[in-house]
Formats: sequence, structure tokens, C-alpha cells
Amino acid sequence: MKNTNNNQTEIGEVSEVLLQDYCDVIQYGYTQSASEKEVGPKFLRITDIQNKPINWNEVPYCEISEKDLKKYLLETGDIVIARTGASTGTNAIYDSKKMPQSVFASYLIRLKLNEEFDPLYVHYFLQSPFYKEHIAGILGGSAQPNANAQQLTNVQITKFDPDYQRQITTVLSSLDDKIELNRRMNKTLEDMGKTLFKRWFVNFEFPNEEGKPYKSSGGGMVESKLGEIPQGWKIKDLGEIFEINTKSINPSKHPDQVFWHFSIPSYDQYGSPTSEAGITIKSNKTQIQDRSILVSKLNPKQEVRVWSVYAGSWGGNAISSTEFINFVPDGKDWAFANFLFRNEDFYNRFADMSTGSTGSRQRVRPTEAKKLNFVYPSEHARLLFNSVIEPVLVEIDKNARETMVLKELRDSLLPRLMSGKLRVN
Repeated sequence: MKNTNNNQTEIGEVSEVLLQDYCDVIQYGYTQSASEKEVGPKFLRITDIQNKPINWNEVPYCEISEKDLKKYLLETGDIVIARTGASTGTNAIYDSKKMPQSVFASYLIRLKLNEEFDPLYVHYFLQSPFYKEHIAGILGGSAQPNANAQQLTNVQITKFDPDYQRQITTVLSSLDDKIELNRRMNKTLEDMGKTLFKRWFVNFEFPNEEGKPYKSSGGGMVESKLGEIPQGWKIKDLGEIFEINTKSINPSKHPDQVFWHFSIPSYDQYGSPTSEAGITIKSNKTQIQDRSILVSKLNPKQEVRVWSVYAGSWGGNAISSTEFINFVPDGKDWAFANFLFRNEDFYNRFADMSTGSTGSRQRVRPTEAKKLNFVYPSEHARLLFNSVIEPVLVEIDKNARETMVLKELRDSLLPRLMSGKLRVN
């Protein structure tokens, strides 16, 4: 017998039911390791569903028998939920039309819902404050958090009519679609800047005085310790050109103040900061100066994280995790500096400076980063690049701010729509 409670809401009487009662399948994942070969289906893991959207290029493959493939192959509408670690409760929904063939790993569980629940509705419910509170109650502050399938699905969910569930998901997914569009736009804009930087400052084909490509038009080159460079250009260390901002702030001493928190999780998920009250932030942060470049010093070989921040556009309350080095270039160097750190060759040299006892906790020391040398262009070339690329950086910042507004709107609507406190119209 299914467990049901009825509640009166803004849209009338609705039922509160247990999620597990409406799952046709609740299944643990495949207990094998990922393959080093690029053959077979993709092998979806907890680390892969932490990012939204899933970066399928980073998802490994899996060698699997036909029998097991039938058992663990994901199908459209399947939901996978992380059952261990700090990501316990994180979920993703699978769509075979948009995603490659995939099986799911052992630390995920799969839900197949019956026809009374729309999978996308449940996917959003699993992101709600209600479900996060449920997960917190299961874990209870344990040092090694984990949950079983029974615990993860033994939670009450509001059971609207399936058509109304789809109306709710239409509202929420339209906001997520715009967030994703902003992410793709920023990726395109960043790629444009990286391409132009490489052409001008790596291949040395910046415009000469006649507007022609410098090197291929016979521009003079001289030898340096980093190879041939244009005449008049220099080799500099980062410490000679960029300040490193270490101004610390303790947000908890300003409990009612709202901060824009540039953190590693917010970078990975949305490419925009989170809005947080000072009372909720427990450790010291770096107070971001205007026109800063945040470069993650944590595990730089594993993940490239470079953030351009016009702190003024965020109301002056921008703070960053201390896992970011806050570089502050001169105004003339703003655009050049941004794409210097995004240049693959330079960034790889930066990442190679990381040290640490384990692969999961390697960092670049700011004092060492100051010693990293690079080709420093003429002032004319830097100013010209700045005039072309700064509008691109402004657009990236604008999109990030819009993403933040959309995310906050979605997060405020989600619990109200799902509890029946707000009607969809």
C-alpha cells in the first residue's frame, strides 16, 4: 500500500507520496572500472554528474559484456543519483537523443519512474531544498558520507497531475536553457579571444604599422630565452608586471551583508558566483579588487579555471575562495593578461609549478608563480589588443551576471512551485 498524505495548497488539494513507491526500478550501478580504451559505451560516474551540463568528452569508456550492457544501459528518462561522498544526492537525467550511449557506475543508483511521475519533474525535485534537507538528515555530518538506495528514495514528494508536473518543468527548464545558452555564448567569446591572442602573441602576426601580419610581412625578430620574439618586445616575470592581491576579509563578521562568492564549485557549475550572506560563510576569503584575474592554484593540471572579474559590476562585494590566486594587472595589460592565462602553452607551464603530496591536493604557490616568465609585447600591441578584446570580456561578464540572476530566480521558484505555494500561470 502506498503512503499518501493530502495537503491543501494554492492549486487545491495535492498528495504527498513516497518517491520509492513510484519507481519501477531502483538499481545500483555497474561494479567495474573505466576502460583506458576508447571503445564501448561511456561509463558515467559521480565526478561526471557534478558538472552541469555533463562534459561527455571527459567521461571514460567501459568494456562490458552484452548481458551486462542490457542490464546497465541508461535509457531516456532514467535518473542517476550519487550515493556516496560529498556529492551524495547529486543527480542527472539521461536523454538518449542528446547524450552518447552510456552505462552507470557502482556509486550511482538508477531510478526508472512509473507513468504517474514526469522524470524531469523528479530531476528538479532532487535539486530542491526539501531533498537537500533529506540528504543532510541521512548523512548527519558523517566523516565518510554515503547512503543506500532505500534512504535516497524514502522521501516525500508532491504528486501533481502529470500535465501540471510538465507545466512546472517548462518554467524551470526555460530558465536552465537560458543559463546554458549563456554558458555556450561565453565559451564562444572566450575561444575568439584565445584564437586572436595566439595569432598575435604566439605566432606574432599582430598588425604592423601598415595593418599587415607582422612576422609574415618580414617584421624583425630577435633571439630570447623563450625563442625568437619581435624586436622591442621583452621577457618578463609575472611578479614584475602583475600584483597579487591577498587582502583578506572574514565575511562572518558582516553577517547581514550579501557577498558575491567566486568559488571553485560555482565556477565549475555555472561560471558565475553565488550570492551568499556573510553569516553563512565560515572561513576567510580574498576581497577582489576591480579588474582581477582569478586563477585556481588547486590541481591546475586537472582543471583549468581562469575567471575575469570586473568587481565593480558585482556591487563591490565580490570575494573569492583562497584557492584562487588573485592577479591584478595594469589597465593597459587587462585583456592581454586575461588571455595570457588562457593560452594553453603558458597555462601548462603555470600548472607544472604545482606541488603537493597527493595528486588530489596539488597547488601552485603564489610566490613561485611570480617567477614564471613570458613574452611581454610592446605597449602598442597590448593597447590594440585591449581595444579589440575588452568588449568581449565585458560581454562575458554581463552574461555571467545574467546567469546569476536566472539561477537565483530558478532556485526561488523551484520550492514554491513544487510545494504548490505558487501556481504556474
